Amino acid sequence: MGKKSKKEADAAPNTSFTPVTIESKNCSTVVMMLGSEEVEVLMKSTEAISRFAIKSDENKLQLHSLGTIKKLIPLINHEDRHVKRYATMAYAVMVKHPDIRIALRRADPSCITSAIQLLNDDDEICVEFACLFLANMATDFVNKKLICESGGIEPLIVHANTSNDPDVQKNSLDCLSFLVQDAECRNAVKDAGIIPCLMDKITSDFPAIQMVSLKTLAQLLQEEQGRKQFRELEGLARVMPLLTKKYPDLHMVALHVLSNCLVDADAMDEIRNNGGLNQLLNFLNESYPTDEVKLYAAQAIGRAAKNARNTRILHEMNIEQCLVNMLGSHVDNEDILVAICRAIAILSDNLLAKETFGAIDGIPLVVALIPHESSCVQRAACLALASTTLQNLHNSQHAVKANAVDLLISAISHGKDMVVVNGSACLINMSTEVSIRQEILKNGSLMPAIAKRLGSCNPLVQSKMAELLSALVDGADAREQMVQCNVLEPLVALLRSNDGTVRRNVCQALIRCVSDPQVSDVLLRIGLAVENTTENENTAEPTATTTTTDFLSCRVDLSRTLDLLQDINNSEGRRMNSSVQAFNKLIEANLSAKYCVVGTLASHDVTGCRFYDPGRIHKNAKFLPLELLGKKAVDCERAVLLVNYKSEEEENEDNKTPDLGGEARPSSGEAHESPKHSRKAKTCSTKKKNKEEKLREEQERLQREKEEQERLEQEQKEALLKESVYQPPLDDHLYRYIQQVVKTVAPLPTHQEQVIALGQFVASCMGGEVERERMLEFGWQLHIAQLKVQFKSNIVPIGEIKRGTYFHRALLYKVLADRIGIPCTLVRGSYNLAWNEVMISPSGVTSYPPMKCIVDLMHDPGRLMKTGTSEAQVYQTI
Repeated sequence: MGKKSKKEADAAPNTSFTPVTIESKNCSTVVMMLGSEEVEVLMKSTEAISRFAIKSDENKLQLHSLGTIKKLIPLINHEDRHVKRYATMAYAVMVKHPDIRIALRRADPSCITSAIQLLNDDDEICVEFACLFLANMATDFVNKKLICESGGIEPLIVHANTSNDPDVQKNSLDCLSFLVQDAECRNAVKDAGIIPCLMDKITSDFPAIQMVSLKTLAQLLQEEQGRKQFRELEGLARVMPLLTKKYPDLHMVALHVLSNCLVDADAMDEIRNNGGLNQLLNFLNESYPTDEVKLYAAQAIGRAAKNARNTRILHEMNIEQCLVNMLGSHVDNEDILVAICRAIAILSDNLLAKETFGAIDGIPLVVALIPHESSCVQRAACLALASTTLQNLHNSQHAVKANAVDLLISAISHGKDMVVVNGSACLINMSTEVSIRQEILKNGSLMPAIAKRLGSCNPLVQSKMAELLSALVDGADAREQMVQCNVLEPLVALLRSNDGTVRRNVCQALIRCVSDPQVSDVLLRIGLAVENTTENENTAEPTATTTTTDFLSCRVDLSRTLDLLQDINNSEGRRMNSSVQAFNKLIEANLSAKYCVVGTLASHDVTGCRFYDPGRIHKNAKFLPLELLGKKAVDCERAVLLVNYKSEEEENEDNKTPDLGGEARPSSGEAHESPKHSRKAKTCSTKKKNKEEKLREEQERLQREKEEQERLEQEQKEALLKESVYQPPLDDHLYRYIQQVVKTVAPLPTHQEQVIALGQFVASCMGGEVERERMLEFGWQLHIAQLKVQFKSNIVPIGEIKRGTYFHRALLYKVLADRIGIPCTLVRGSYNLAWNEVMISPSGVTSYPPMKCIVDLMHDPGRLMKTGTSEAQVYQTI
């Protein structure tokens, strides 16, 4: 055997790792693999993560909780094209969730800048998902500004305009669409030249790109500069072809673009001239547009009609007929009905359009929507009807024929606040015609509804209710309904409102109401109660002098109505002409209250029966009605002077003698019956009455007794009621005074002679001439106290006073002067002083103006003293 050769040296050890194929079903394992340095592992893990994230938001949050975002950030700039691509894809998909966007912004403030840099990458897929990343981030307003400041607008527009990949175009346009929602970003995008790019994309072959292009364009056309550029590029001609049956998905956004564009009158002219307006109206009448599209079309018409020039153009295109047709064919779609009614309301600002709606029978269709079950439709229908009936009698008559009055009143009674406001506006517009106003008042449920709505908490409702009252209460029937339905008290309560319009309308309603004595009496009684009166509330002469010019500044606690009006008039910020006029009207409706508060009666203020003078009212005291004053016990306070005498009608009735010859007497023919009739009567009288006749007579007798008993009970009740109600005593002496001055003073030839003679007559009735030095010896106070005891009341008839001082004589002079037609004022002074002012022409002179004189009734009866002279001033002071 031969010798063996030397063994060869051992080979180098094998250190390579045998490839292992791993199949993981846990996302945490895949996320952990993102830290690997192997390209193939990174590629497969990023791909798996991107696919997992696309499936749902829960998957995105799960990946985010595992820290995926932080591991993906360095991979979007990886050297390997596939790793970079899948990392960018996962990165863009995950930030669609808002929580992840917030976390990313905190973890990597430069993430937006990195994404903008990827827009310049050579890989189209990276660019696509970089655009998607920016689009998702742009949904937050915080990120919009960052994208603009980082220079992301221009590359996005470039990719949207030049890229051949439709996904890149779509994502770029999505991002730009989000950016233009912000005003600052919108200007930057518009200045970068986006509108020409959008115009080209409108005609794209991909509906998704067309959709986002139109949405972006609609946002840009909200501003005038964008609309001008759109018209220069003939954008209307490119948008109108989309309103065909071929593009049903684009109808909504196309109408949005048109509605924003047609706000300008120039655009309306252009679309009319190129036939686009006809195409739009024909489109609305077609059956293939969906209800949502027609809703938007009606809204677009309403928006365009806000321009007066556009309204004329639409009227020329017979837009009214189009809207009426839509109103009749979409009775089941509430949103469309609301949009059409609002468009009708806006178009009705044009007088020709308003007339057209009435001529084509559009009013009944609107009226039929008032009782709709939807409050939104009711509100819109009432608004449309209010606009069409404003200053239009024919449309108001059409509405009345369609039973609008009852429907509107029902809506006011049961509708929501804005339905009530619009419905009230309809009734206000229609009530300008007398016949329609009477038709409205025939409905007995209106006044209760107004009384109910006056208590609303909504100032708009309160204001409209007061305005409606102002429009309706111009007749006795309406005012009587107000009193019966207790409308006045909640109306007066609204004077406390902080809303100026509410107070103004309430004051206007009060001005219209107080011309009726019954209403003014109720207004003056609001807030007064018998149990609240005390002895201190009686009147007495104060020591200070209050002039007639500053009475509004004095706090006087009268009825609640006058109190509230005084509060308003005393406030510089709340005072208005209507509140002052309402106070004056109300105080003039009750001359007793006027003289008590103001202290002056003008020559046109004619006193009548039941006028009374309780004296100047104390501060913080109440002006009490005569009935309450009459029920108070006799006290030591100033007597209440009463004017109460028989009227001429009552005197004539008392003087009538019973007409004894008025009874019907039988004629000679009736008194002497014919022999034939007499024989028949004798024959009937001889017959016996049967049981039925006796029973009937008994029933009749019982019925008569019952009626007599009821009559007696009714008379007793009336007597008790009459005793409980204060009846002021009649003043026979005053009635005789009136008869005397009518016979002796009225026939005098000149006005001056009548004034002097009446002054002398008044002085003779109340104790004659009294020297100034002996006034303290006159003793009128004792005489008045005796009369109060005689009448067992603080109320003393003025004619019963035989020893009267200044204010007694001045009041009697005013009453008698009013009876014979002598113009005369009554002015209250201080310290029991009062005087009368008359206008007298100088002797032998007939020129005007005459001079104002004061009539002396105390010291030299009949003497005339020119106002302002020393003798007049002496008479007006102690």
